Amino acid sequence: MRAMPCDSGDACARELERVCHKLAAMGLGTSTSGNVSARQGDRILLTPTGVAMADVAAGALAETGLDGRPLNNRAPTKELPFHLAIYRGRPDVRAVLHVHPTHAIAASAFLDAARHEFLPAVTPQFVMRAGRVPTLRYFPPGDPGLADEVAGHLVHGRALLLQNHGAVTFGVSFVEALGALEELEENCRQWLWVRQGGGRTLSEADVAALLGRRM
Repeated sequence: MRAMPCDSGDACARELERVCHKLAAMGLGTSTSGNVSARQGDRILLTPTGVAMADVAAGALAETGLDGRPLNNRAPTKELPFHLAIYRGRPDVRAVLHVHPTHAIAASAFLDAARHEFLPAVTPQFVMRAGRVPTLRYFPPGDPGLADEVAGHLVHGRALLLQNHGAVTFGVSFVEALGALEELEENCRQWLWVRQGGGRTLSEADVAALLGRRM
């Protein structure tokens, strides 16, 4: 995968296909759940609705404009509204991943989504890859209210926890978005163990220092 944004629609499509197959191989794209998108100029390429991650093909992607207007005849994922909200709110973003990782979903159930509680950080790697990760309120898949919730919480880093739903990560490239996703799921796994025994997580001062270093 490229560490920089893809430079053509065809390159984006091939990269999106590779990422979907990688997510499926990692066990993060079960059945037809999850969705992935890429921005190339004012075009958004997305996984089509009802297609399993392992079966996504570069030549059979849905395509829309930034306004959501369809640019081909393939129906996009029902989560299109929050993908668009991310691209509109973060012009630097070129890739968005949404999957349903086991530990991320479990961790989200313990956090206060009404206050948009940040996921406690266990390791510096998590902070440096994902930033501060808020927990967003539960919305059913495809609910348009989720897009508004997402749009209001894009400034903290590269990831969001959707309570009882899943995880969203984004970045300037698929490499960045995937790195944030891997660290998010690992941090959730670690935190679920740490919280059982009352162990230490990183302090706010620790997190602030790491974010300053990352900048």
